[in-house]
Amino acid sequence: MKRSISKFIKGATLALLVLVSQSMAFAAVSGPDVIKKAREAVSTSPNNWYILAQSADACLKQGLNVEEAGEWIEKSLTMEKNVYTMEVMGDYYLETKQPKKALGYFINCLEMTEKSDSKSKFKRLQSKIVTASKMQKGKS
Repeated sequence: MKRSISKFIKGATLALLVLVSQSMAFAAVSGPDVIKKAREAVSTSPNNWYILAQSADACLKQGLNVEEAGEWIEKSLTMEKNVYTMEVMGDYYLETKQPKKALGYFINCLEMTEKSDSKSKFKRLQSKIVTASKMQKGKS
């Protein structure tokens, strides 16, 4: 029993280290390197919702690799529906000039954020909603 607990702890620690190292991979990366790092992270952890969402987020923030980022965030959302994944999906729709869809995701995020009472997320989402609304009005 002690041996199986020890194996579990070692495995969980290794998984956590991989997750942290993948998370920090985007911290100081820009341009084409962000695409390379994102693809590396996704190929290393293709079934990790957070890595998929973070990889998509990093690309979308720089307006790079948008189509593949969309695939990653869609897959991530099938695994975990939370404020972060939904916000990144909204960002994807903004980037692809689909403000109506983006608004839906941002509004859902805002409703979820109200419950968790995170003021910085709340303000960031409000700003994105304004951007998407203005973009949508420009399409009308």
